[in-house]
Amino acid sequence: MSVSNEQNIIILYHENGNKKYEGYHKNGKPEGKGIIYDENGNKYYEGDFKNNNWEGKGIKYYKTGNKLYEGDYKNNIAEGKGINYYENGNKKYEGDFKNGKWEGKGIKYYENGNKLYEGDYKNGIVEGKGISYYENGNKEYEGDFKNGKWEGKGIKYNKNGNKLYEGDFKNGNWEGKGIKYYENGNKKYEGDYKNGIVEGKGISYYESGNKEYEGDFKNGNWEGKGIKYYENGNKNYEGYFNNGNFEEKGIIYYENGEKEYIKDFRIKGKEIRFHKNGKIDYATIFINGKIEKIKEKLNLIYDDNNFIEIDYISKGAYGIIYRAYSIKDEKEVCLKKINMNNMKKNYNNYYLEYIDREINILKSLNKYKNSVHYYGDYDSNNEKILILEKCDKNLRDYIKKDKNTFNIRDIKTIFRDLNEIFHHMQEKSIIHRDLKLENILIKYINKEENKIILKLADYGISKIENNIYSGNRGTHDYVAPEILLEKVKEYKSSFDIFSLGIILYQISHKLKHPFKNFENELIEIRYLNFYEKDNYIIEFDKSIKDDNFKDLISKMLKLKPENRLTWEEYFNHKFFKNN
Repeated sequence: MSVSNEQNIIILYHENGNKKYEGYHKNGKPEGKGIIYDENGNKYYEGDFKNNNWEGKGIKYYKTGNKLYEGDYKNNIAEGKGINYYENGNKKYEGDFKNGKWEGKGIKYYENGNKLYEGDYKNGIVEGKGISYYENGNKEYEGDFKNGKWEGKGIKYNKNGNKLYEGDFKNGNWEGKGIKYYENGNKKYEGDYKNGIVEGKGISYYESGNKEYEGDFKNGNWEGKGIKYYENGNKNYEGYFNNGNFEEKGIIYYENGEKEYIKDFRIKGKEIRFHKNGKIDYATIFINGKIEKIKEKLNLIYDDNNFIEIDYISKGAYGIIYRAYSIKDEKEVCLKKINMNNMKKNYNNYYLEYIDREINILKSLNKYKNSVHYYGDYDSNNEKILILEKCDKNLRDYIKKDKNTFNIRDIKTIFRDLNEIFHHMQEKSIIHRDLKLENILIKYINKEENKIILKLADYGISKIENNIYSGNRGTHDYVAPEILLEKVKEYKSSFDIFSLGIILYQISHKLKHPFKNFENELIEIRYLNFYEKDNYIIEFDKSIKDDNFKDLISKMLKLKPENRLTWEEYFNHKFFKNN
């Protein structure tokens, strides 16, 4: 160590003899201007010292001799204005420092010397207002930053310097409201974004600037309700979309703006478009987006009444039921087709009486929620067609195909509800005569929660009580014993009590019949053997613990009608009265 007292300069050495420090000192410690060297003799720091610390203006060096940092220091740490350099000597960062980190206003550079970012920093990370650049010098993004990512309001540019997106950002992605642009500067999309993808409400544009689509988006595709436009600005399609394609229902327009009326459905994986050009006269059938065939003059389409038949559902007492679509009301319905020639052949001159009776019964029960609603009827090609409410399925399919079960509490709840329609039928002396699982329909109130309502259907062979019995039966397994054994002379409400007892037993016993041990057994024999003494004992599953429920069914299934519950006794039974 050597000291010059005149200039107050001190030189300190490493053990290998190379300089360690050269500069001003105070009491043997660096103070003022000075230089620190590493063991190899290379400069490590050059600048101001205070109380043995780097404080003031200074330069820190790489081992190569190039600058690493130049600027303000406080207590050995970069603080204030300064410049960081890459090892090749080019600037890396220029701006404000705090506690050794980039904080405040600053510019970060690529190694080639071009700007990478210019704006606000916090704790060494980009935060606040700023601009990021591509390596070619053009802007990449301008706007708000948070935690090093684009967040808030901003503009994203392509490498050519043109706007790509302008709007809201979150966590580096486009999220919120925004506008995407074509290379020519025209809007490509304007609307909602989520996680960098179009989702919500929005408008997409053709490159010319005209609207292409306006409406709902999901996962980057047109999904929901929307309008598709031709490039000339006229509507192309207005309706519902699924995964970018027309779906369900809507209107297609010609390029000149005139309507080409089309209803879309998805049926069993196929998309069928029914076209109306004055009248419905053809359908284009699509499979996987490709035209498979064009079917002209569809025999399942009734032009004059604007109903499109979709598919077959079932066969009723004297009619065939189809699922259909009402173009006028834009909803699904059921069409019950009754062939007038067959009715006349089977029922002679009484056939109109049967049809009128069913319509009148439907009308009289229309205001009650537990009866299938009647919308009207019309005549077409020697057929009477009843327009009825579309339900989701029948009670048998709900149990057998969908594997649903009912506990006693469920039965009590839904049949208390259904009893309302039976009560009104009794007031009007209506006997259904064909009560069975297939004629009690299910309509979902909330499908996700499996909340349902039961609706009574098919009054095709219904009668008024005490009319002379004509021998017309219901469905064999549900028909009362006195009918099968031919012991009746007039229609009685007790017929329906017995049929309803069978239904209640079946839904609580996985569709098992109370009088049959196997599928093809003739229940007439069992009825005959026990009829006179009426002492048949109904067997219940061990899981059925409710004595009131067992009592109800046992009394409903008495073989002799005079021993059977009346409707009044049924409505007032303890099973329904007790909670």
